[in-house]
Amino acid sequence: MSIFAKRSVDTNFGNIYLSTIAKIVDEGSMNPLILTLDEKTNKIKHVPIKKIVYRKRKTMVVQCSSKHICCTPDHKILTPSGYVRADKIEIGDKVLLNNLSYTFVTGLIKETKVRPVYDLYLDGGTNHTCFGLFVKSA
Repeated sequence: MSIFAKRSVDTNFGNIYLSTIAKIVDEGSMNPLILTLDEKTNKIKHVPIKKIVYRKRKTMVVQCSSKHICCTPDHKILTPSGYVRADKIEIGDKVLLNNLSYTFVTGLIKETKVRPVYDLYLDGGTNHTCFGLFVKSA
């Protein structure tokens, strides 16, 4: 479950690109906390990063109104019925935003292009937001 390197996630320092977060974590200058949804209490919280893994994989795009995510097909996105793999999402499906409201999927682009991606492993959280959408962490 990987996210395109030039995408950002919500942190306690604001919205930061994954490539920038990877550099910050490698340097040890600070450890941003990642916004997650506590699935037991349905409350939003911030948790620390355990590790970030860089690699290259095939990607796809899920478009939702003005938001979109470029991720691997096996990345899981939160819907009213639980997490669904990105390659199983369909136009018209609902997905959860970081303000805890739902939006509709308006488009899908299944790419065959290989891109740099990051796997994000969190300490105390199993999901995070990427461009406002809740997705499952690695």
